[in-house]
Amino acid sequence: MFFLLASLPALAGDMEITVTDPSVIEVQLACTGQTVKAPVVGGVAKFTGSLQDCSVSMVSTIGRIDSNDKYTCDRTGCSRNAIENRAMGDAPGRVTIVLTDNSTQLLELSCPSGYRERAPVLTNTAVFEGVPGFEDCDLWWKNAAPGKGRKIRPGTWYCQNNKGTGVCRRQ
Repeated sequence: MFFLLASLPALAGDMEITVTDPSVIEVQLACTGQTVKAPVVGGVAKFTGSLQDCSVSMVSTIGRIDSNDKYTCDRTGCSRNAIENRAMGDAPGRVTIVLTDNSTQLLELSCPSGYRERAPVLTNTAVFEGVPGFEDCDLWWKNAAPGKGRKIRPGTWYCQNNKGTGVCRRQ
């Protein structure tokens, strides 16, 4: 989202602002004594009432984000912030969990075949070795708010505890 500021003189009655940028979705006016907003429909934002000495801001869609995380955005888009972690690299039987939310210091991975291990979270990273590659394993948050993530297999995963549900995405 970005704001383009301008200033308008005293205005009375209905007002229309034509917006030529197709990415602008809303116009906001900060006027003497009031702030008003209007959606841009068909390239036009419509306002009613007496408006005086207004600064104009335009809200624009600049991109999309795909999950709860930390992002940096500017006028050209958004990018996910890098999370400090121990880069382990993928290997057969290795599960690397990178926590994006500092939600625990201990994780447990358990699999239907009987594999069960706990691993400390160091530099936002927990590593499990010897994990069966042929089955979906459960990831459990320990020493924290309860959380469970499913369908973890060997590889690198970015995870967070979202109100008791482990949300993980494969890197």
